[in-house]
Amino acid sequence: MSDSSLPRSSIPPPLSAASRRSATSTSSVGSAMTAPSFNLASTHIVKETWNKTLAWKDAFVEAWLLRALVLSPSLLELLGPGRYMFSHHLFAMTDFAVRQLDPKTEVHGRESWRGVHESSPQPFSTMKGYARHFAELGVNDEHWEALRDAFMFALQTHVPYLEEPDQTDLSKGSSSVMYRFFVAHIYQPCHEGIKNFRHFLTSDAVREAGEHMNQLLGSDAALFGETFYRTLMERYPETMDFFHSSDMDHLAIHFTQLLSILAHSLSSFDTLRPALLKLGELHKRALIPTYSYPLVGEHLLRSLNCPNESIERAWARMYAVVAQLQAQPMALEEALVSAAESWLNVMAAELNWSSAVFHSRFLQIKVEIAKTGSYTHLPAELEYSARLAWRNSAKCIGRINWNSLMVRDRRHVTDPDEMFKECLEHLRIATGGETFQSVMTVFRPRKPHELWGPRFWSTQFVSFAGYKQPDGSVLGDPARAELTEAIIELGWTPPEPRTEWDTLPLVFELPNDKPRQFVIPPENLYIVMIQHPTNTRFNELGLRWYAVPTVSTFNMQIGGIDYVCSPFNGWYADIEIARDLWERYDKGRVIAAAFDLDTSSEQTMWRHQAYVELLKAINFSFKRNRSTLVDQYTVSTQFMTHCTRERDQGREVPGQWSWLGGLVGPVCRQVWGHETREFVMEPQYHYQSEIYLVNKKPEREEGSHGQYSVLSRSSTDSQLSVSSGSTPSSRVLILFGSETGTAERFAARAARRLHKLRPVVAMLNAYADAQRPMLQSFTHVLVIASTFGDGGPPFNGSQFLDEPLPRMVLSTGKPIEFAVLALGSSVYHQFCAFGKKVDAELSKAGALRMIEVMTADEMQNQSDTFDSWLQLVANELQADTAHGDDDSGASDVPPTIEVEFLDNKGDDDSLETSASVSSRSGIVPSRGMNTKWGSVLRKLSASLAFLPAVSNERATRATEQRRQESFRLTKLLKQEDEDDPQPDDAARDAASDPPAPSALAEHVRAFKATPAPKDSQGSSSRLAEIVFKNLRAKNLAASVQALPAAQATATARDTPAAPVSSVIPELAALSLGATGVASAGPRIGDVELARVIRNEELLQEPGPDRSTRRIELDVSGTKFAYETGDHISILPANRPEDVAKLCASLGLSPSVSFRAHTVDGPLRYPAVLPFPMPAKLSDVFQYYLDISLQPTMLSDLLSLLLTRASETSLEDSLHGQLLKSWVETLDAGASARQAASITVSTGTAEDLNEWIDKADALQKEILDQYIKVSDLLDFFSEFKLELGEILQILPRQRPRFYSISSSNKVTPTVVALTVGVLRLPTSSKALRYGVCSNFLADLRPGQSIWVAHRKSNFRLPADASAPVIMVGPGTGIAPLVAFLHERQHLQDNEGAKLGEAPLFFGCRTSSEVLYDTELRNWQQGGSVLTHLGLALSREDPKRKVYVQTLIESSGELIWRLMSDPRCQYFVCGDGSMASSANEALVKVARSVGGLSRVRAVQLIDQMRMEHRYHQDVWGAVLHAGRSIEDIKLRQRQAAAIWMTKFAEGSNRCVAFQCVILLDEKTLQHGLYTLLELRRV
Repeated sequence: MSDSSLPRSSIPPPLSAASRRSATSTSSVGSAMTAPSFNLASTHIVKETWNKTLAWKDAFVEAWLLRALVLSPSLLELLGPGRYMFSHHLFAMTDFAVRQLDPKTEVHGRESWRGVHESSPQPFSTMKGYARHFAELGVNDEHWEALRDAFMFALQTHVPYLEEPDQTDLSKGSSSVMYRFFVAHIYQPCHEGIKNFRHFLTSDAVREAGEHMNQLLGSDAALFGETFYRTLMERYPETMDFFHSSDMDHLAIHFTQLLSILAHSLSSFDTLRPALLKLGELHKRALIPTYSYPLVGEHLLRSLNCPNESIERAWARMYAVVAQLQAQPMALEEALVSAAESWLNVMAAELNWSSAVFHSRFLQIKVEIAKTGSYTHLPAELEYSARLAWRNSAKCIGRINWNSLMVRDRRHVTDPDEMFKECLEHLRIATGGETFQSVMTVFRPRKPHELWGPRFWSTQFVSFAGYKQPDGSVLGDPARAELTEAIIELGWTPPEPRTEWDTLPLVFELPNDKPRQFVIPPENLYIVMIQHPTNTRFNELGLRWYAVPTVSTFNMQIGGIDYVCSPFNGWYADIEIARDLWERYDKGRVIAAAFDLDTSSEQTMWRHQAYVELLKAINFSFKRNRSTLVDQYTVSTQFMTHCTRERDQGREVPGQWSWLGGLVGPVCRQVWGHETREFVMEPQYHYQSEIYLVNKKPEREEGSHGQYSVLSRSSTDSQLSVSSGSTPSSRVLILFGSETGTAERFAARAARRLHKLRPVVAMLNAYADAQRPMLQSFTHVLVIASTFGDGGPPFNGSQFLDEPLPRMVLSTGKPIEFAVLALGSSVYHQFCAFGKKVDAELSKAGALRMIEVMTADEMQNQSDTFDSWLQLVANELQADTAHGDDDSGASDVPPTIEVEFLDNKGDDDSLETSASVSSRSGIVPSRGMNTKWGSVLRKLSASLAFLPAVSNERATRATEQRRQESFRLTKLLKQEDEDDPQPDDAARDAASDPPAPSALAEHVRAFKATPAPKDSQGSSSRLAEIVFKNLRAKNLAASVQALPAAQATATARDTPAAPVSSVIPELAALSLGATGVASAGPRIGDVELARVIRNEELLQEPGPDRSTRRIELDVSGTKFAYETGDHISILPANRPEDVAKLCASLGLSPSVSFRAHTVDGPLRYPAVLPFPMPAKLSDVFQYYLDISLQPTMLSDLLSLLLTRASETSLEDSLHGQLLKSWVETLDAGASARQAASITVSTGTAEDLNEWIDKADALQKEILDQYIKVSDLLDFFSEFKLELGEILQILPRQRPRFYSISSSNKVTPTVVALTVGVLRLPTSSKALRYGVCSNFLADLRPGQSIWVAHRKSNFRLPADASAPVIMVGPGTGIAPLVAFLHERQHLQDNEGAKLGEAPLFFGCRTSSEVLYDTELRNWQQGGSVLTHLGLALSREDPKRKVYVQTLIESSGELIWRLMSDPRCQYFVCGDGSMASSANEALVKVARSVGGLSRVRAVQLIDQMRMEHRYHQDVWGAVLHAGRSIEDIKLRQRQAAAIWMTKFAEGSNRCVAFQCVILLDEKTLQHGLYTLLELRRV
């Protein structure tokens, strides 16, 4: 693109100080109220000025809005994310006002510029409508004064086409026509709108409306909310789609609370705005579309049953105001989705996409927008869209080469120094060939929360300074005079003596950072001296110009995404340089003098002759300099050729004639006479405002309102250089809080996925206490946190929030960015509570959300949600576009695990490296959206071919290259390692010879006998020494410095030189749940050895697949001190036969020992794995890793197998074809699940659910058939995996938690467990063995196991006389038996008077009643157990009875106890059962207590708040398939199921047929239209 596509002067010549003072003076409200009269002359000036403004609409509107925000910061707080929609309405209103001045001149002969296109609907049809809209938004008089001053500022600084009369008028300040126009036609109507709205808020109608609402809610507010939603969904069944996953009971409660607050706050409405905007954000997350607001509002008016029309209209308007605020976040999202869809339609048409490709990509984008508020273009999309933007640019005459534009994707480059290097590289590439290359370098786009995004100050890479002189003239380029002043104020020192050809430094500014300036080296400037081929006097003028026109201040808008920092270049047309020298530098007369031309009269044609000689000199100079240039005749011919080509493709060429024919002139007759239409097509380049001008801070001194200075964020006392004040590059910290290892495993996967950014991985507690300030050394913090029990933190995150977080900002003042993935199970009431709390606390500490917190449900395939979250995070970090060719040694291939096998003595001289391990380990295709969406696409359209996996050949080449790079580094480090102090012989033997599998207890005792480090700092420094040596060659010391001591201790265990005692935190703390030897968490006890003293069967008729055992452990002599209701944590071991089978599947001996290292590019360092090294393979598989085939690892394992299968194998092998189809189906289900998370349309959801169900069915079939990892490996035995690959996939052996069945008051040194031994038959008739339950079942008295204590809140009331209700089917009776033992003790030994205590127990038959004798004895006593309800589900084949059935049938008893304010409710067992029991309590409260449903829910909520409602629940186990399906049904059809609960006697889920009653466009007209329709 040539320079003519930009304004030759982005701002007009500077106005005088007096002009600016008058333009920015502030008038009082009173004076502004006096409307000046307008004559035809004034109208003409307004319309002419406005017409010129329309040519620069984008830059003007942005400058207007952002300048107003500088003058009135409260306006930014008021508008929030809706500021861009506000600016659109503001501009539309002004355009409307201008066109109302003289309507007869609005009849156009052809197209004209419009503020709002005629085909687009006007936001409002009257000025009164605009004024009311802005008043309801909260824009006040102070804001309008700022908008007035900003309006005048933007006219002066961002409308280059203003002529001298226009500038003269603006210089009059408050007396100017444009100022008076704004006051009379904008300010006055809006001021009246403000007064009218305030009058409305204090009117009798509003007061009466509030009173009516209070009366309506006074009797039973909850019942009103319940009735409202019931009747809404009955009348409009389609609204159930909006609430498909909502908790309708609590939604009804919150709705009535909102109405109550609104009724009490109508007169002070401004105080509600922030809360309403926040509520709008929640509505957006709930996927409530904007068109639903009028529908809900119309139904609300029906429900209010207003006594008169005045109250009804008052509520109608108030609802419209509230809905406008609440819908704002979703409206912005819908606008972005619409823009993305329009862009995708263009891409589909251009590239001939199929419908399946289009819809697949569109769903992917909608998912990302719903989660992040933005989306990421794929590199190929970015490249083609940038070319389209050039082709669509109406002002550019040189578009013939649009399809050869080189697009450099540098979205990942965010460090200013690196950005400058990319700019220099851009210039090098552009000038490196025989002819200049059109190049665009794309840096990251503006984020949704940012006002500016990354911006260049300089309009071009190379430009000449313009120095203002005392006489008002400018030395140099007048178009750069303002910029030159700003850069000097920033700290630049111009060369002396100053000349008219001094090149300015390149300046750009990143959000929340100082502007940075960089001096371009002379060899990159490419300055061409303008020499005449025959006239030496011309040559003495010293004219020159830069050869590469690199435009740097355009906004490339692609599908609603603003690439505000995307410099690009084409090459010059000779006419452009000639005009710059002639018009801006005013060189006409001196050139004429050089040729002795007669300048005494215009009739001598001296201008024409001099201009021709200038053109001749420019062409001669560029040709001699071998710089690309095109003359005006050639460029005209090229443009006409371009038009012909486009016409042949069926496309019309947009063009603005003044920039095409006006550029080349009448001598180029073809273009001069070529009629064009300027129409806007996207993608498109848009003008931007000048950041250094808009952000100038006015110094309000008496008598001078127009003096400006650069904001204080700039440094003025020192000149910035390339090496100073650098913004840090991305430093990523991944924190995990894990109870059972899932979060930790996800954190490791995230680190592999983001390996190019070299993230640091640590547990949350590692950054607690003294290490907390180290959080401020990272630019991005990613948190993956699970929730323990009913809302608590996991063990290794328990200390993270004990103290307030530090201020989460960098030293530069830039906020640290963060993202949280909250793990949990929807069977718990406090779903993902801890992760949400971490998210809230990080935000509270000043950190900036990258994406909204995402919740991953254990019941809904957590792994897919993690993949989605990780892809969104990677998009935000631009991790996929990062390159591995920097100095850090980062490789494009993910880190791999390389295994070194040892002989029996562990002699390092006999190492055997696992062949080809590193060529395969870790190359698991990411299951993020960018890779998996091809699967949905293929499934939806059978005609599409399967996307090929990573080429084995390519992967091998990359790995071999990495091996060669690492060989030299390893060699360099070897000498340093030889100088390291070595451990003594005993330590080496202990580290090299793992214990025999049968002696785990002795193995750990040996570790405990070795003294631990004196303090964590010793381990930290040792780790620093080890890691630093591995990273020193690549200057990565920062990675070591970022490791806190706690993390360092955990990592040091994996190094050969680490002390043996460092293994204890691994085995004890990380596996069993303690926080380590040095410091234990507040709720986790020390790891102890407990001796088995009893292990007996509890069932009367046990079978091969049914067994429940009571196991007693002796904890005397240990620190294990428990209370009744607590938990115990147990580390199990895998069965030896399963270990042997997995070793055989890998072709390895169980007795082999090994070490593992991570290979990452040229770096090789000890791998961080959950076991000490050197390690014995059988020990690793038996004690440290879970070798069962888990749903969370299935897709990764299958994908890894797929990458190992060659294309030949896939085609020739039935196993290969089956493997490929499995991966496709699972990926399709994962993609559909992501799409379903943002879909409310019933039809679309049903289609997606079909794919989800297919994937779930396949997963279940695989898991039922292949119990262990070895089973699957044996089935696909032709696709061999190496040990290093398996180590990356297998999760840590997680501890299992059991509720303690004994009372500490009765047996303080004996812990009893009730263990259901899981031997679950699958659909393939195989048995799936529970690892821990079978491990415990096989224990014999005298054996010892490792245990840890876990506190809980499951406690009997302190007042023994308080009634308790206990529900515990199956092994859920465990803590309840402990309660009964304690009640017996309190009665017998402490003389306590016991309250009522019914127990509801469930099992299949009477032979399976646990603790049957004890229960009946307690019941006969009449006080310890006052009622025993036995629910036997299989005793009577005709009638299945569950605990919830007994609760309902015992309604009188239950309600009597619940009515006692001291009553406490305890439920223990399967989460699905707990939900059903809770629903039974609600039914009892309704049927016996006479409460409404929502009121009953409130009663239970009150019990929770008062800590009288206790749950000790776990995920689905015995009936996993049925329970998970029930949960899925509840989540997919929450509203529909809620509706069935009002149908007496109905236990079935009714499928509601959704019927669209009103067209969306009709609904969008708003509540007032619907109100009138209802009356009609």
